[in-house]
Order: sequence, then structure tokens, then C-alpha cells
Amino acid sequence: MCSSDLVFAMEAQYGVKGGVNFSNLDSGQAGVSEDFDLGFNVGGTATMPIDEKSSVSADLLYSLRNSKSTVDATSTEIKSKLSFIDVPVRYNYSLSEEFTISAGGYFSYLISADAEVGGLEEDVKEFMEDLDYGLTLGGAYSMDEWTFSAAYNLGLADLSTDESSEVKSSSIQVAASYKFN
Repeated sequence: MCSSDLVFAMEAQYGVKGGVNFSNLDSGQAGVSEDFDLGFNVGGTATMPIDEKSSVSADLLYSLRNSKSTVDATSTEIKSKLSFIDVPVRYNYSLSEEFTISAGGYFSYLISADAEVGGLEEDVKEFMEDLDYGLTLGGAYSMDEWTFSAAYNLGLADLSTDESSEVKSSSIQVAASYKFN
């Protein structure tokens, strides 16, 4: 089989994906402790082979990114619940038939944003930018039609509409995906 036959034999793979997010909002404010909190992600995934070792993948995910902050002086806890549509695009390199490493970027659109302080929940979307973007780095283990992955997403966008403060997101995503073909 010549190399052009091999390229035509490779085809895109499509599937579903879901998992958990451990997310954080970093404001860099003194006197505020910021912690990761549990959320989830669910959606679709597609992978297009480039050659035997390389591929490009993209996901379309609904992602709930929760985070916790505590104002140290008053011990007031603030829980943030941000809902996004995430589109990560990654270059993947196969280390073996089962193991892959990946790097790329992501774009996210904010659907809703709520903050809970002292048991009271409030819509805070008007104080947040609609678009988030950043870098993603991860790895995966594949077994037949199943893939188990982990990725770190580093937000580069300032999510705050307040010019006097800066808020960036970061998250660790652990997911499983099932390929249909």
C-alpha cells in the first residue's frame, strides 16, 4: 500500500464525550483564597487523522465550571457557577497505539454565570465577558472505541468586565469518550 492509499484509508472518527471539571477562577486579589470546585462536561468529539502518528481533534461541549473563593478577613465563601459552550481544538501525537499526548487551544462562550454568597444566589453574567479562550495540554489512553483523557486548560482571557480587576479561569478535565466508527 502506498502512502496516498494510507491517507485515503484514514477517516474522521466521531463520538460522544463526558466527564468532570475541577475549575478555578483566579482574581489574584490579596486576602482571597481561591479553590478548585467540581463541575462536569458533556458533548461530542471528532478526530481527523493527519498521518499514522498525528491527528487533530475538536470537541463541542457543554461545560459547567464551578469554583470557590473565600474572603480571608471575614471567612465569607463565594461559589461561582459558570456554564460555557467549549470548543477545544488539539493536535494529538500518538506515543503508542494506546497513549496520546495533545496540545492546542480552546474557545468558550459563556451561557450563564451565578454566584452564591451566604446562601443567596445571584445572576452575575452582566459582570462577565462572554468569550473565554486559552491553552490546553493533555493526554489520553485509548482502548477499542473508548478513550479516557485528562487535560489542563489555562485561561488567557480576562473574564471580568470590571477594568479594575482581572479574573482568569483554569480547569482540569477528566473525561471518557466513545467513538461510533
